[in-house]
Amino acid sequence: MRVKLNKGRRGIALDKLERFVADMRKFLAQVGDDLQIPDPRKWVGVDFENSSLAFTNESENAVSQDKSANFNSSILALGRSEYPPFIQEATANQFFNITSVFVGGETADLAVFDESDNPIWFEISNKTGVLARKHQILPFRHTQGAVQGTIHNIFVEAERPYFTLRELSSQKLVKCFFKEDDYAAVVESLKNKGQILHVRGVVTTETSKRDIDHITVSRIVPSEPYSFADVKSFLGNHWRQ
Repeated sequence: MRVKLNKGRRGIALDKLERFVADMRKFLAQVGDDLQIPDPRKWVGVDFENSSLAFTNESENAVSQDKSANFNSSILALGRSEYPPFIQEATANQFFNITSVFVGGETADLAVFDESDNPIWFEISNKTGVLARKHQILPFRHTQGAVQGTIHNIFVEAERPYFTLRELSSQKLVKCFFKEDDYAAVVESLKNKGQILHVRGVVTTETSKRDIDHITVSRIVPSEPYSFADVKSFLGNHWRQ
């Protein structure tokens, strides 16, 4: 992400620079966590320019095209004072906190880079954060997460094959879209009645109700069953008392 501060002027006050860089560094670490970028806290500043201070924040690790696209769309949405679907609300608010360093008509230019390495520029100011807090959060949010439960039914002939999971704590049914590679794991889990599964993936939540709308599955792990002997072993001396 390219940054240009104090546009059209010479230099920048060190206290303002220190605060901006500290807040930006915290934001990049948080967004790296949300998007599962390797070593999310390892960012470096490169390609510095004089006069108006300009530099690029660059991750030290290579990322996939999908994660790069999600990063770009998230940053561009933040620049429009919106809460992006791929990152947590706290991460978005950290970005909007950065804009509080600007006073009066001060602005900064930011840019992300497309697949051809061309910058896509936009401007932020104190108003960017002010407007964001007046906007409503998007109706759906996407986060990495997991649920536990048992398969209620399965729909393999659907356009996107899925099964519904009876979630353990709430007993609600959660729709879980799975890939063809996961079919064997789904079928295997049906062999044992009441088999508890750990289902991990991108969790899409309806924000108004705070209910899970569906999960795009990335991993299915069956839970090992507990026996009466396991309970006795866990309780140890307390069992004999």
